[in-house]
Amino acid sequence: MVNSAVCMGPPRLIRRIPFDACAALDESGMVFVKGRCDGKLANVTAYVSQMMPNASSCQIPEGMTPSQFHYPLNTCFKVGTDWKIFSCEKDAMVVHSWVEDRPKPPPSPHMLQCDGAPAEAGTLRVSYEVDISLVDLISFEVALASDSRHRPFLHYTAEAGHVTTIPGLRPGEHYMVEARAHRRNHSEGDPNTWSNVTDQKLVCVSAFSFLADSGTSRLKKQVRKTRWLEVYRQNTNGNLPDFLDDHNSADLFSAFTIYAPMAWNAPHPITRYCVEIQDVILPDVMSTTTSGKAVSSPFADFGSCLGGQCLCQLAADRIIARQPREQIHAACPSLDDTMLCRCNESQLQRTQKFTGMMVAPLPFMFSMPHDLELPDDYPTNFDMPIHGHWYSHPSGGRCPPGVDIGVNGCTWQRSPLSHSVYVDDLIQKGLNCTMRTGNRVFSIDKTVSKQDLEVGQNAFAALNLPPCGSESAEWPQDVSIHSLETIVV
Repeated sequence: MVNSAVCMGPPRLIRRIPFDACAALDESGMVFVKGRCDGKLANVTAYVSQMMPNASSCQIPEGMTPSQFHYPLNTCFKVGTDWKIFSCEKDAMVVHSWVEDRPKPPPSPHMLQCDGAPAEAGTLRVSYEVDISLVDLISFEVALASDSRHRPFLHYTAEAGHVTTIPGLRPGEHYMVEARAHRRNHSEGDPNTWSNVTDQKLVCVSAFSFLADSGTSRLKKQVRKTRWLEVYRQNTNGNLPDFLDDHNSADLFSAFTIYAPMAWNAPHPITRYCVEIQDVILPDVMSTTTSGKAVSSPFADFGSCLGGQCLCQLAADRIIARQPREQIHAACPSLDDTMLCRCNESQLQRTQKFTGMMVAPLPFMFSMPHDLELPDDYPTNFDMPIHGHWYSHPSGGRCPPGVDIGVNGCTWQRSPLSHSVYVDDLIQKGLNCTMRTGNRVFSIDKTVSKQDLEVGQNAFAALNLPPCGSESAEWPQDVSIHSLETIVV
């Protein structure tokens, strides 16, 4: 994607990369590169940290082929979510980057204290101090006090104030609580908008005796008819959940039959979220089946979410979904290594407002296009019926915390309560992180998928979680009842 008007004014970042040296492409640390110039092109080999554990040293697993890109020199290109110009010196590539200014994280909450006021059994109250002019949300990270690693298994997001009651705990149990703050008026899914967790490690005891109902229990206000999804997401770049805004997720089946085998041994959380979505029927949706036909669907076309935006479904995701060859060629005529595709305007508008979905068949198979063409054997065989699904969660449809779905056109909301297990713990319990790679082909054996699904099911069953849509999954609401309706868009 070329646009010379974007690369105007001083660049935000200039990075000099000696020929054939390994270096991060930008500040995110998600892509590492090495390369050299030939007088007309910057020839770059890219190593993606999400797929390659040793990407930071530009090493690849045996049989895996890194992506190669060839950028005309002194031309403004969109690379990922940034705009860049590649130029060359005698012995180095120089990368100029133009990006929007990233927000600075707010200060961490301070003065955390266990609040001794009466509370319902299985909850605990925590008081704290934050600057609410800067902070809109607090995420409480809760671990068993008996866990020497202090690894949070429960996460509770609350609107910033001074006291929060955390639900979903065992009565009379000791818990260790930390907290982090989110900068007001920014996306939850942007890691730059979250503070570090508190230095203070607070140990509190959850309420043991039941606080009698004071008569103030509230009925959930609804402007639109809604339904609940249970989704899972792994944060491959950190040790705490990274939420859903402008991110992709999967159902439990796909989270463990496809994503889990790609993981590596690290304390990365796999987090279960409950998501309430507006009950809609959308027209002309093409990503929810393998037929290539436009159908009516309760989901929008899936968006491939990268760098803070949900894009028109990338060619890679279309290939994984086994979309018909002619459908991929129509949407992605170039089929180059950028994997960018084009959606019509109405499809893209819905993708950026409503929860999107794509099917994810087994066995998992992804063959990278070669010479701008799909492999001759595409699409490879897959099992029917399809049990796995991936989702997209566009920030353009997210309801602010505590706001009902349908207000001001918002279409989805996540529960404030979420739960995590960790990849390295699951490996100890039999998680098999084996993905076959070679000759631009990535695949996962069905035996590996079946094994990992069982590990994931057992891990989350052990948490004995409430079903999505239960009271603890809802943001506090005022008392009011509105008519319910299914909306046809």
